[in-house]
Amino acid sequence: MMADTPNPILILPDAEGPIRPLGGSAEDVSAWNAPTLSVIALPATGVPKPIGVPAVLWSGSGAQVDTTTALAAAELFNPDPRTWGNVGWNALMNALRRVEPPPPVIRSHARHVVSDIPGIRKIIAPQGEPIAARVLIDPASMLTPLFARSAMGVDQITRIFEFVRDIVAGVPDSAPKIFGVVVSGVAISPKDYCKPCPLDEGVIPGATIAFIAKKTLPPGISILIPELKAAESAAILAQAS
Repeated sequence: MMADTPNPILILPDAEGPIRPLGGSAEDVSAWNAPTLSVIALPATGVPKPIGVPAVLWSGSGAQVDTTTALAAAELFNPDPRTWGNVGWNALMNALRRVEPPPPVIRSHARHVVSDIPGIRKIIAPQGEPIAARVLIDPASMLTPLFARSAMGVDQITRIFEFVRDIVAGVPDSAPKIFGVVVSGVAISPKDYCKPCPLDEGVIPGATIAFIAKKTLPPGISILIPELKAAESAAILAQAS
């Protein structure tokens, strides 16, 4: 992402609500954020959102497999060894077949089925039949607290941005499968997982993250920044060089 080829900037709300362009109106909705729901445990009633607008959902945890919808909500961020094996992946694929169009946007998270670069690649460039979903790549949520608090945090975020650059350059038609990339600070939740925060907060310097994003992300890939202190995050992005 160079200065003369800016990427669209979208606002990612922390709560349920519309994802919209920075400076856009409430009616200009790109997607609907549903941060308490996963594809694996999606209620039969679906996501209450505007018609025709894709929902941004977590892929879900193995802890949500074979449980009731009410209990599944409480298990959303609980670690479970079934998440990263065949049980979790098959649960996700079966659930995607039941989702009403438009196809959902799957947001990556370290404690969920789509947790890392290989999982994202499987959605963007599947080896078999196409998968009816796009991805929202959320580097902060893909980190573990151990990595985030060490020098490995910057390295992991760099690898994720480089993956986006490389797959867009190397795999035809991959860019439309990427809804966007969250460029944010990295906070540690009380339940000991990482989550996005404004670029002027968190355990990794936001200016460093913004610089890597501007240097690495290819043109045309949307950047999502947290709604909280969006103006501050946008300014840090604009100043990164």
